[in-house]
Amino acid sequence: MLKRHEWQRKRSEINDLSNGSVEIRPYRDSDFLDFLNIHPQGAYFNAPYIVQNLDDLHSLIMAVLDDRVVGYVYYEDFKADGFTDICFLNVLQSVQNRRIGTKLIEKAIEDSFKKSEIKKIEISVRVDNTAAFRLYQRLGFKEILLFEIKKPFGKIPKGLIVQTASFICFSCFLVTIAGVCR
Repeated sequence: MLKRHEWQRKRSEINDLSNGSVEIRPYRDSDFLDFLNIHPQGAYFNAPYIVQNLDDLHSLIMAVLDDRVVGYVYYEDFKADGFTDICFLNVLQSVQNRRIGTKLIEKAIEDSFKKSEIKKIEISVRVDNTAAFRLYQRLGFKEILLFEIKKPFGKIPKGLIVQTASFICFSCFLVTIAGVCR
C-alpha cells in the first residue's frame, strides 16, 4: 500500500534530488529515431507499434538531456479495470544513475493518478534487474506476484530450447480521501 503522505514525502525527496537539466515531456514525432535506438529490439511491442497507437489510453513520455532523447516510459491505462500498466521504462546506460528513470516513473504515476478511474499502477521487472527493483520499491510499489515465462527460443525443430525469464509484478495504489489504500 502507498498512503498519500508517504507518496507526497517520496515525491518531495525525488524533486529535491532531481537533475534540473533533464526535460520530461510527451513524445514528439521528431523523437522517433532516438526512441527507436533506445527501445529494445524484440520487445513485445515494437517502436513503430507504440508510436502508431498513442492516444488518451496509451502514453509515451520522453526524457531529454542536451537536446537528445535519453530515456522514455510507455504506459497504458485500463480505465474500465481501474489500473495503469507501465509497459516499458528505458534509459540510456550512459546516463543511468542520474534519477532520469525516477523522474520518468514519477511523471507516469502523477499523470495516471490524475485520472479518476485509475486506482492503481502495475509494473513488472525481471528478478535480476536489481536497480529497477530498488527504484520501484523506493517509489512505494509493493511486490504482488512472482511469475515465470517460458517460451521457445529460436527454431523449434528436434532439440527444443526454452528461454526462461522470471518477473516480479509490483503494484502501487491510489490513496482515497480517507487515507486508505484501495
